Amino acid sequence: MDTALLVDEFTIHMNSKVMQAIFEAKYLQIDDNCVRYRDIKAKHIVFTHGVKD
Repeated sequence: MDTALLVDEFTIHMNSKVMQAIFEAKYLQIDDNCVRYRDIKAKHIVFTHGVKD
């Protein structure tokens, strides 16, 4: 298995599926049935905070 190619392709795939932006809490709205962030409406949101150098 070409693991370097696997990692590269998986990274490309994930970058096309995941929003990478600076999170601004003022745009987050949580209702009983959904979560809204800017122009996105969803059932769930995943927020991650990476390691700072």
